[in-house]
Amino acid sequence: MPSRRPLVGFVLLPLLAVLVSACGTPETVTDVIGPSLADGYVPVTETFNGTLVFRGSNLHTFHTMPGLVKVTLVSVDPADAPIIAMAIGMWDGISCQTVLESYGAVAATELVGTASMDSRVCIKVWDPLTLAEGAQISYQLSAVHNEEPPKS
Repeated sequence: MPSRRPLVGFVLLPLLAVLVSACGTPETVTDVIGPSLADGYVPVTETFNGTLVFRGSNLHTFHTMPGLVKVTLVSVDPADAPIIAMAIGMWDGISCQTVLESYGAVAATELVGTASMDSRVCIKVWDPLTLAEGAQISYQLSAVHNEEPPKS
């Protein structure tokens, strides 16, 4: 039976044109957002909190202007919680078309990508079948991205 992997890559190719993974870990937030500041955008940080349950998933959305987007799993509670999964992608108002994923996210896990245009971005967090039935994990995410400066 032929591999389906090339088809998956082909389907994701248009999405990657909008949100492309960046390699490496930036030194500071300024390094992440820096290139777009010349375009008149300002870096903003949004915080999202949630509780993940057995076989559950949560979705968080935000708007971004072009530039790098960095999503960090800031914390999980309890601290010794099993790994969870998280992804970032494009939000179309109905579903989250994920582009970058981590199936082994723990506190401090980062996903970094580039939005090539004014976009709605989604963060999906879910149980990759590591939570026990009845278990709950509280988490906090941060998303650093570009926005237009406030009008004066």
